[in-house]
Amino acid sequence: MKCPHCFVKIETPSAHHACVDGVEVLIMVCPECETILGIINHTHSGYFGRTRSMQDRTR
Repeated sequence: MKCPHCFVKIETPSAHHACVDGVEVLIMVCPECETILGIINHTHSGYFGRTRSMQDRTR
């Protein structure tokens, strides 16, 4: 894989985790220039399902 920004060949991109609206997002980043190469979404259905249910009950 090559970075579209710096054109460096990437063996293993860096991965950063973030949470947006109850969805875990894995962001693949170029280790040289930190350009975002891709975003993969994963849901934490157990944890965020309970949190969201509790928030809905308190509103």
